[in-house]
Amino acid sequence: SIIGLVGSGDIVYGTTGVMGGLGAALDENPATVFAYDVKNDKMLWKNTSLTNETDIYSPTVVGDRLFVAVPNGVIELNITDGKATSTYVMYARVNKPGWRNVRMGYNPKSNALVHRTGGSIAAINLKDNSRTLLYTDGDGGILKVTNDGRVYAVTNSSLDISEISSAYS
Repeated sequence: SIIGLVGSGDIVYGTTGVMGGLGAALDENPATVFAYDVKNDKMLWKNTSLTNETDIYSPTVVGDRLFVAVPNGVIELNITDGKATSTYVMYARVNKPGWRNVRMGYNPKSNALVHRTGGSIAAINLKDNSRTLLYTDGDGGILKVTNDGRVYAVTNSSLDISEISSAYS
């Protein structure tokens, strides 16, 4: 199922996973990242070669760079052909299929990608590739990065919303 979409001009970038939503059976197709030209109704490229990734989330375009989130971190792809160019490992997790269990957003104030999986939230600075652990010990769930650089997350099963970024933005 498609679990992530982002638009940039006439191009939509998307991600898929093997875990179907709402209890659906596992998809037999591999997890995929794709680029689709909406104006010309044409698939530009598909990448199904991200080995060992069963679910790919949150496509994010920053300038002329394309990033996707995976359970252990972030993969950068060439925006014109979809080939992986860099991998940023942020956690040591075992990759198990899950539906929408990873989130990522861009913090323009600090030029960083903010990544959430499980109870951990971390950031990767796109200027120097440094990584910072922002939060741990919460439940997985929603992550929101605002245009002014504030980072919010649901931090427990009681659905408390907390601002995470005060020490980072």
